[in-house]
Amino acid sequence: MGGVDRADQAMTFYTAMRKQQRKYYKKIFQHLLEQCLWNAYILFRKNSDKPVLHVDFIWKVAESIFLKHQTPSVCG
Repeated sequence: MGGVDRADQAMTFYTAMRKQQRKYYKKIFQHLLEQCLWNAYILFRKNSDKPVLHVDFIWKVAESIFLKHQTPSVCG
């Protein structure tokens, strides 16, 4: 199996895309986002000594984005 086949197979396991999405540009954006996450995972795995699962990598990326860009809530 080549690299493209493996990437397509891996992206189907943890897909963010909905089957009933009507807007084509949302499908394209979500596919590109998944492809970027897969490529980042491959680069991370190549440069890292500790093994990380793909789903754990996705969660860590999402968590770091949320922590970096969260706004403080105002109570009152």
